[in-house]
Amino acid sequence: MVGARYASLNARNFARKFSADLGAGGLLVISGMARGIDTAAHEGALETSTVAVLGGGVDVWSTPNKIKTSTIDWFNLAWC
Repeated sequence: MVGARYASLNARNFARKFSADLGAGGLLVISGMARGIDTAAHEGALETSTVAVLGGGVDVWSTPNKIKTSTIDWFNLAWC
């Protein structure tokens, strides 16, 4: 799921609900690590399954995101 970093509250709520519904339907939610829609997508899918894509590599954080990084299961990462 992709979208604006500075998304409105309504857009973030929609993304959160949509990704929760996708996850409940057995689909994997994939998004970046930016604030806004990316964060909302991961928040919505945390109970099911979500994958965070690092845009700049593991050593480059373009947008710090404390909400998601505190909930990431760092032991089950897949390095490609």
